Amino acid sequence: NFFSDIVRADAEFIIKNDSAKTLPIDSRIDVKIKLGDSSVIEDLNQFVENQPDDWYPYFQRGFYYGLSEDSLRMKDFNRAIKFSKENSNTISIYQTIAGWHSDQLNWGASIEWYTQAINLKDNYLSRLSRGICYYYLNSPTSAIKDFEVATVLNTKKTEPFLWIGLTYLSINDTQKALEYYDVAISISNDLNEIFMTIYDLVEFKQYEEALQYLDCLLNEKKLDRRDIFYAKYFKFICYQRLDNQSEVNRLNDELIKFPLPFEAELKDHILYLGYTFLD
Repeated sequence: NFFSDIVRADAEFIIKNDSAKTLPIDSRIDVKIKLGDSSVIEDLNQFVENQPDDWYPYFQRGFYYGLSEDSLRMKDFNRAIKFSKENSNTISIYQTIAGWHSDQLNWGASIEWYTQAINLKDNYLSRLSRGICYYYLNSPTSAIKDFEVATVLNTKKTEPFLWIGLTYLSINDTQKALEYYDVAISISNDLNEIFMTIYDLVEFKQYEEALQYLDCLLNEKKLDRRDIFYAKYFKFICYQRLDNQSEVNRLNDELIKFPLPFEAELKDHILYLGYTFLD
């Protein structure tokens, strides 16, 4: 990736030219972690020694240990919790620990840590994340409850509505799912979220509903050429699944003639999407 190469080159330049270590230690640690520089452990140990009664150095070192050493990670996180004097910091620690458990698909442990964060202060991220854990544990009632609270805690976010819709789809309540997807799409300015909604519908074989949203998207939203192409391609997939050959042929002709920006990139991505849908 071109941009990640630029960031890496900049980071390496910063570290190489900081022989006098004038860069603040926490900034140097951030850069080294991004670079995967194993010498960062020396900086982390120094950070802890410099500020033994501060939560943040322990949190930083625990975060780094999370890449490899579970026992050392939890030891430092517990110290960070001990020295944390503000609820917002403690909540961040709880959320980070919960996130590690989620990465390992340990949904039950993740729920316990998100619950501790919520007990300190109810917050959007913990509610949404705990709801997702409940979803993957096949506990739709608990998941929907957390998602609904998340919609109240942050009324501008569409993600909880999408997750509620997805949860209702998973229990075959299509009507309820569509009600929440309607809300999400009506308030969303993020086309990626809308496309992910449509992707969910296709994954759950709700092709007619997906087509309704695609027509709405093409008629009511201001789309650039790339997004128009994606919308028509999704329609192509839906009609293919519905065995509507006349629409498949029509859309195939449109897509072949479509003027594409970033043509190679799009074709590669569409090929991947096609294989995903047509497995």
